[in-house]
Amino acid sequence: MQETTPRIALRPDGIAIERLDVPYREVADYLNSLPEAERHEALIRSIRVGVFCLQHAVTVQDTEFVRREIDRVLRELETRTKEVVPGVVRDLVGKLGTGPGQVLAPIAQVVKYAEQAIKERVEDIRRRLDPSNADSDLSRALTGVRAMLDPERKGSIQDVLTRAVEQVTAKDGSLAAHVKTQVSDAIKPLKEEIDRLTKQLLAKEAVEEALAVTTVKGRTYEEEVVDVLRAWFGHGGATIEHVGGDNQPGDVVVTIPPEGLVGQALRIVVEARDRDDGYGHKRVSEDLEKAMRQRAASGAVYVSRKPTGLAAEIGNWGEGRVVTGPYVATVHEYLPVAVRWVAAQLRLEVVRASVATVDVGAVEPQLQRVRTALKRLTTIQGQVTSGRSALDTISRETDALRSEVQDALRQIEDALRLGVKPDAEEAVG
Repeated sequence: MQETTPRIALRPDGIAIERLDVPYREVADYLNSLPEAERHEALIRSIRVGVFCLQHAVTVQDTEFVRREIDRVLRELETRTKEVVPGVVRDLVGKLGTGPGQVLAPIAQVVKYAEQAIKERVEDIRRRLDPSNADSDLSRALTGVRAMLDPERKGSIQDVLTRAVEQVTAKDGSLAAHVKTQVSDAIKPLKEEIDRLTKQLLAKEAVEEALAVTTVKGRTYEEEVVDVLRAWFGHGGATIEHVGGDNQPGDVVVTIPPEGLVGQALRIVVEARDRDDGYGHKRVSEDLEKAMRQRAASGAVYVSRKPTGLAAEIGNWGEGRVVTGPYVATVHEYLPVAVRWVAAQLRLEVVRASVATVDVGAVEPQLQRVRTALKRLTTIQGQVTSGRSALDTISRETDALRSEVQDALRQIEDALRLGVKPDAEEAVG
């Protein structure tokens, strides 16, 4: 059976390898790139380099290794010197003789001196290159290198590099300044555009805010409210004043002259809003209290052009009272009814306080008729929104209820103005 196990024979001057298989493609590629005549020497050189690296990879700064190498070289030099000098002496002595008076006697003396000088020089070199000797040149050189690599020592490579990096990366350093310049140049167009848009938005917000606290935004609707009130009440001698231009609470004042049993004028202020604020009773009552005090009125109407201007708790019609007097919050459709309602409430209060001949109790059912009719109108309008199939029927019912509201208000006004008792059957209905 043929032996296949690799065999490595160690010899004093090297090794001999038999049947060794190296399963690495990169080794084959390297040798394949060389001429065949150079491959044997290249392989031996590669093994030497690899062994050397393995031996000294972790001992780069090992001073003991340096010392051993120096000693080896010096010993080799010393050995070879000792071998050369005696050989030369023997050859010369054998041929010419070194005894006194012979030809080589001076040369022998010179060789002896040379040998001694070489020995002393080698010793001096050994001392200079001994890393364990603090006074040797090599030791001083290594000490200087260590000092240059000491991060704690001022002036070392690490110290100089650290200070240089700190100077470059400092807040006012060249790197920061360069980065700042580059970033500023890059974002300058964006910043200018943002500033322009910001100015536009601020200007728009300022205009909107100014319009919100003045009558400019609602001026058209206030004028529309004035037209509606003049059409309803102007022919009866009532005075309609548009007062909202002074930026004070209250937009329109309705002054109804004394009539019948009521011997004093009725002053009602109207607050007109064309917004989607969704105000409830709390906010409405606060605004109307200010408006009544500002306009010296005893009643008020808060009218919203849109249903979204009033909260769900009010809906299309909501009654209330503040310290100054009664009020109604409603939508534009019910504005005339709301003014007549507040006027009726004010007349009723005057009658209750000063006239005993009027059947005030008979007026209350008529007021309830108005409330009931308004609630039914609100319900019907909801039905119109949810279903259009019964529109004709609902419209007829709506017209009938509006007529009922107007008739009830007429009877209330007649009763309070002339002292006529409302029709009993209609009051019950």
